[in-house]
Amino acid sequence: MKEVVFLGFLFVAQAAAQDVKVMTTAPAGVVREVSSFDVIDPAYELQATSLATLTGFFLNAGQPNAVALFNSFWKKANGVGANAFRIDALTPAGDSTWVTLSVYYLDEEEAKRNLDAYPKNLVYALGDLDRKHPAKSIKLNNKKIALAPLEYVAYQNEVDEETTIAIGGVLGTKVWVRGREGRLPAHFALSGFAVGPNYTTTLGLTFNTGRIYPIGLNVGRFLVQVLKSQN
Repeated sequence: MKEVVFLGFLFVAQAAAQDVKVMTTAPAGVVREVSSFDVIDPAYELQATSLATLTGFFLNAGQPNAVALFNSFWKKANGVGANAFRIDALTPAGDSTWVTLSVYYLDEEEAKRNLDAYPKNLVYALGDLDRKHPAKSIKLNNKKIALAPLEYVAYQNEVDEETTIAIGGVLGTKVWVRGREGRLPAHFALSGFAVGPNYTTTLGLTFNTGRIYPIGLNVGRFLVQVLKSQN
């Protein structure tokens, strides 16, 4: 699917938060060339063996944010031949959240079965990734919601049902998502960011009151696991 070593336990200084560390690694072997990086759904019966355990953290205010951490995980995982992951632990620590995940290689058939296990017709709206910014007022199916930073709201669409997300009034943006059989989750962010393993340190974040950004399935599934649900 196309969408984006030290052994033992290591202490990672906050100044180097984007430098994801490999905590443990599998015995040396052939490293496959991979480019994808997808969440392994909890409903998928995983058979693969973990290639490595990665750890890093993001800040609730400022940089690095959750997407910067995801990009670093993606790059490090591809470097050891992994194209999929599961989050093992989330550990809040002051104004930071530490994330530990295990990374795996899934072949084409395994990747398809994993994708089939994803929930269908869910629609997500995600708030800003920096707590310094105020909550944003959106309408989800014409219901007003104040969506705070580091939070998201989800709606279970039905087949042939239409879900709308709007922000910014007349001069703002509105998106429509129609439910259909087997439709994968759709994720929309209220700020823009660069996603991928070859990101730069300047993420090009944009903050405004009237835009909605569709984001990729892999980063969307990651964010709904590390952010807080408002539902």
